[in-house]
Amino acid sequence: MTITKDDRTTDVGLYHFAQSYRLAADFLENGPDRPHSTHPEEPRDFLYIHAIELYLKAFLRLQGKTVDDLKAIGHDIPKLAKLVAGYGVILDVQVGGILELLTFENVFGARYIVTGYYHRASTAGLKHAAAELHAIVRAALRDSGRVCGD
Repeated sequence: MTITKDDRTTDVGLYHFAQSYRLAADFLENGPDRPHSTHPEEPRDFLYIHAIELYLKAFLRLQGKTVDDLKAIGHDIPKLAKLVAGYGVILDVQVGGILELLTFENVFGARYIVTGYYHRASTAGLKHAAAELHAIVRAALRDSGRVCGD
């Protein structure tokens, strides 16, 4: 029996990976040993952004999208969000706006220093979006009978 990419990258696996990133971001925000550096928000924001991407991809894997389908989309979070919405998922207005902001420029800005003016999502907004997507994907996995823990 040949194990495929789709066998190795499951909806539940992506969900748990997203959880790891989201909880790490929460720790960087609230943990007693959080770093006191010149740019503490960028690593935290990047973790939230990556969690958001993984939650969206977990939902799409649950709907039958393949790993190759997701790779073709890449890291285009607004596009991933539109695909998720196509399955009837309704996000609150704030979360929808935040996901629209997560273009390559904003994701890049959380990973590397970017100077000059550009719109970016706030840490609080990213945290809220990640938490909402967590709840949506968890419920979808449970409704489908998939075991996902928390």
